Amino acid sequence: MKGNNLTQKEYYELLRKQIEHEDRNIDSKTNWLLVLQGFLLVGYISLLTDDKITLSNKTALITILCLTGLILSFFALLGILASFVHMTLLVKLWEKPDNDQKGEIKMIRKQFPPIVGKGRWVIINGGVGSTGTAILLIAVWLFLLLYDRL
Repeated sequence: MKGNNLTQKEYYELLRKQIEHEDRNIDSKTNWLLVLQGFLLVGYISLLTDDKITLSNKTALITILCLTGLILSFFALLGILASFVHMTLLVKLWEKPDNDQKGEIKMIRKQFPPIVGKGRWVIINGGVGSTGTAILLIAVWLFLLLYDRL
């Protein structure tokens, strides 16, 4: 490793903490996304069933709710994807050490548990739920936005 005095164990622990941080970020973003979407969907359903609001006002409010849901889902998806990219880069840092022409560092690192499950596939496969949720919500809001307009 260049220019620092970390042992392999300290480096492993540092990378592992960063990966755990990104994993918690993904969980947090997904949870907040679901909570906010729940409030927006309740508002949408309330607007549909309220007979006291004029049709033009109802259409405007529904459009605002749908666009808000779309934008929130899109930004959550970007944040979730950014965390997965960062996690993948952290795994690469561990798996492919710099300046290891003789393979000594790699041999030392094989003594440690896998930094994330069994390789990067765990990260990709683990992301299906979070990214899939955001993509599904984007599709739902697009459908609701376009439903009466088609």
